[in-house]
Amino acid sequence: GICLNLYVTPANVRTSAPPHTDKQDVVVVQTQGRKRWRIYSPPDSSLKSELDPFARGKGADSLTLDMLEREGSELLLDVTLLPGDTLFVPARFPHTTDTLDCYSDQDHVARSFDKKEDWSMHLTVGLDSHVWAMNYNSMRTLALRTHGIHDVFLQQINGIDDFDRNMDRCVGRVNQLSYDLREGLYSSVDDTIFSVNSMNDHSKQQQYLKRGIGKLASNLLSFHERTNRECGWVDEVNHSLTLDQCLETVEQFQNSGQKISNAHQDMYVAAVKEEQRREDEQGGWALNVGDSMVVERAKRLSIFRVP
Repeated sequence: GICLNLYVTPANVRTSAPPHTDKQDVVVVQTQGRKRWRIYSPPDSSLKSELDPFARGKGADSLTLDMLEREGSELLLDVTLLPGDTLFVPARFPHTTDTLDCYSDQDHVARSFDKKEDWSMHLTVGLDSHVWAMNYNSMRTLALRTHGIHDVFLQQINGIDDFDRNMDRCVGRVNQLSYDLREGLYSSVDDTIFSVNSMNDHSKQQQYLKRGIGKLASNLLSFHERTNRECGWVDEVNHSLTLDQCLETVEQFQNSGQKISNAHQDMYVAAVKEEQRREDEQGGWALNVGDSMVVERAKRLSIFRVP
């Protein structure tokens, strides 16, 4: 899925967004004013394995620049975006923003920073793979739950895995794995298996889809086996994850991913239609509302809906 947000920040704000990480890969497009971005490498998640590396600096987790340094993060980029500039920030990469000292002394001569034209405005296009748990870590969890196979990430109660956790939370033992394996589990699944409907040749589409699913299933099985080896676990001979079971799991993900994609498409088509309808009504849809709000008008206050 894809989302689009607009952010507006006055000039000379010391911290507009404190250090944090996001579940989305984002593309930032600066449209007005200036904003400083500092991007850091992901901290070593094994140091605080109980925290979700995709949600650092949020909720009860306080994240500061000093903490990032202590946890092994390095400053990768320190840049001030100007109108027309774009910036890509991967999921899980800590970042912080401000609008302080974004203009040189020469810029200050003719500027009054209480003017709206000096405020920073930017669009953020978010790619929501991890928001919807579309990664190998969640796929592995689904495969093991579906087929009743022991998950080394989970505690056992009376010999049975305790599934009292959310699939999309990347916490616990997964953060203590080796770097390469952890990165593999956190990588997004190939979105080509969710976007083949635009191909004209149905036979080529099916071949392309089949190859994509086969590749993901092989990767999934490899990640599972490597995880077990690192954790010192050996599956029972007749009760271990198979390639066929991985194929079945990938197909489940493909079906879920397609539903999410279709829902987003419907939502944005509805938004475009609503915009055109409002233009045709020349603002009349929102006039003379008073204290009452009929259901139809209330629904139209939000364009983010699926018909």
